[in-house]
Amino acid sequence: MLPLVLRENERILENRERLNTLLVDDQRSPRDNRWLRVRTVDYGVKPDDWTALLDRMDAVPPALGLAQAAIEAGWGGSRPKATHCLVNGPKFRGRASCRNDGPPRRATRCGNLEISARQ
Repeated sequence: MLPLVLRENERILENRERLNTLLVDDQRSPRDNRWLRVRTVDYGVKPDDWTALLDRMDAVPPALGLAQAAIEAGWGGSRPKATHCLVNGPKFRGRASCRNDGPPRRATRCGNLEISARQ
């Protein structure tokens, strides 16, 4: 998970740098204005409230991102996660689990998805 958090932080900081550049520039292209409108919607700020956008567009501390991922994954304490080495949710048919020793021994249907478990 850490590489994902770090990559997203890089993207956020690149966007923040672009925002700073656009705020200094008086002549913006239509593409730049569209990018700014999309960012105001993404961050839930009023249009043309660049100070609020700049305040919200900031990197997330990696420890906070990892803690949030652990909470959303149920701390890895669910039975399927514990017995099938699933880190980020179920492994679907066609993807290998941590014990890749042959075909799945059982498959469970969940809606239109088939979830496979190796035992």
